[in-house]
Parts: sequence; structure tokens; C-alpha cells
Amino acid sequence: MLRFGINIILFGIFVSISFANNDLNDVRCTLRQDFSESAKSSVSELCLQAKLEKDASNNKNYIFTYSNGTGPGFSYGDGGLIAAASVRNWPALINQGVSMVVLYLKPCGLNLPHIHPRATTISYVAKGIIRTGSWSENTGQFHAITLKAGQGTTFPAGALHFEQNIGCDDAIVVAAFNSEDPGTAQLTEGIKVLPLDILTTSFGSESQYQIDQLRRNFPKTPIKGIASCYKACGLDKNGNKIK
Repeated sequence: MLRFGINIILFGIFVSISFANNDLNDVRCTLRQDFSESAKSSVSELCLQAKLEKDASNNKNYIFTYSNGTGPGFSYGDGGLIAAASVRNWPALINQGVSMVVLYLKPCGLNLPHIHPRATTISYVAKGIIRTGSWSENTGQFHAITLKAGQGTTFPAGALHFEQNIGCDDAIVVAAFNSEDPGTAQLTEGIKVLPLDILTTSFGSESQYQIDQLRRNFPKTPIKGIASCYKACGLDKNGNKIK
């Protein structure tokens, strides 16, 4: 009887340990083939980090702060902030098939044209008025859209799109993806890495120097907005109220 009781206790301890180690187990941390190479590296590092931190704070890995963050997933520009939660910076999303971006745009701020190669996007305007639009292929049309707070739209995977705050106050856009590693390919970043002679010819220019200077000076997204927007809002080029 005593041996039976000891066996029950040992079994209970074994089950408890098994469940305790199941938060981010080896199955969940398996690297999927459709992850990008940089995401695979991030997942491996995050899984190890999460396992080491689990005992100290079991809920820490399931909370993501979108404001005032630093490191992977956060992009600060003159026009606002992009805060992206994906497998690159949040262990809880590993193999969950979802991710999310919160876009904070200053008045007239612009998130430069880009695509998400591995995910469809659902975009929701939480605050402000957003000018946006998308284009999917050479034979397709450009779809221009203006969204108010409480409205949303969707962009197919690989569709070129942008977001501009056309209001005179700060705007917030929330974008959800059906992949934990949606990827982002910004149009201006692509221009930076293409061969200079190819770009020069593509733009119909004879000056490689001119094209090189152009691409070297591309600002970091989100950027300051269009001059006409600042004028309509009574703002100077730095977004300050004109007295």
C-alpha cells in the first residue's frame, strides 16, 4: 500500500513537470519550412530565451507591449512608429499562424509603399482618417480607399499598399496577418539593393550618380507627409502648428 502511494505521488510530480514544460515545448518551437531564414534564427533564440525565463515569470512571454518598444519589429520615422509583433520578437506567436502590427502615424504621416509576401492583411483604423490603396499585379487596377475610424479593409498577400494619415491629428491603424512571419518588403528598400545600372536604365536615366543619390536619401518609414496635407492642417514641414 505504501509503495502504491509513493507511485501515485511520483506520477503526480511527473505530470506536473510535464505540464510546466509544455508552454513552449519542442513541438511548438519546431521551425516551419515557410519561415524566412531570419525568422528561423529569431525563433530558435526566442524559444531558448522563453524556456529560461519561464520559471521566473510564466506570463511574461504572453504579453507584448506595442508602445515605446525597441529592437526587432519597431521602426521609428519622422512620420510615426511601426510596432510589429511576430515570431521575430514574441515567442507566444510561434506556430500560431497569426501576427499583428500597430501603426502610429503623426498628422500627415506616411507609411511607405510595401508588400507582405507571406500573409493576407486585415487593416483596421482605430483612430483618424487614413488614405490607402493597393495594387496586386501588372494587369490589375490600383484600388484607392479612404478609411475613417471604425472602418477597415484587406490586402491580399503580396499586394503593394501604403497608409497615409490625411487628418490633422494622430492616427492609429491595426493590421492583422494570417501568418506569424508575414514579412515586409518595402518598395524603397528594394530599390536600394537592386544593381545600379539596372535601376538607372529602368528609370530612363543616363546618370547612375543621380539615381544612386536618390536611393541613398530614402527616409525611414513612416515618413513625413505630403506638403499639401501640412498646408491644409496649418502645420509647418516639421508638423508643428504655424502661429
